[in-house]
Amino acid sequence: MNASPIAVIGDSMTANPSSWANLIDDSGQKMYIMAQPGRSIRDYQMPRDFYAYEGYYTDVVYFIGSSDIYDRTHFVRIERNINEHLSFLLERGFNVIVILPTIYEGRPVESRIVRSVMRRVCQKHGVPFIDLIEVWDSSWTFDGAHPNEYGHRVLADFIYQRMMELL
Repeated sequence: MNASPIAVIGDSMTANPSSWANLIDDSGQKMYIMAQPGRSIRDYQMPRDFYAYEGYYTDVVYFIGSSDIYDRTHFVRIERNINEHLSFLLERGFNVIVILPTIYEGRPVESRIVRSVMRRVCQKHGVPFIDLIEVWDSSWTFDGAHPNEYGHRVLADFIYQRMMELL
């Protein structure tokens, strides 16, 4: 367990009261969750939407992208925005981990594009990522994208284990 809180930037999969991030928080790892349903890479802005309390946390988990997949945000805009977000965080000395979204039912092409862009930007900045494709099973979602209660528990265990390996 990490002694200090971990900031989590996210969208609906993180904002849900039963989300993976809240489950990790409930297990004793303090998570400072900055998430909102419908939030996307394209409309998340630094520093406006990032609350950095001096010395409160040094680690940031970034999990935004599913809304961009479903809204079909242009990949050039996604690349520009995630590049700006990671640059902002890294310039301020945060340890950042990005969670790559999986391939969502109904949006396989868009999913692959967003994943590719995010992976490329992570590699450019030397930022590690957690790839949900390693664990994802659409049978534990209620719509092919958003996890049900069981799915959030699986994600919480998987993400927490990977976070502790990377931090």
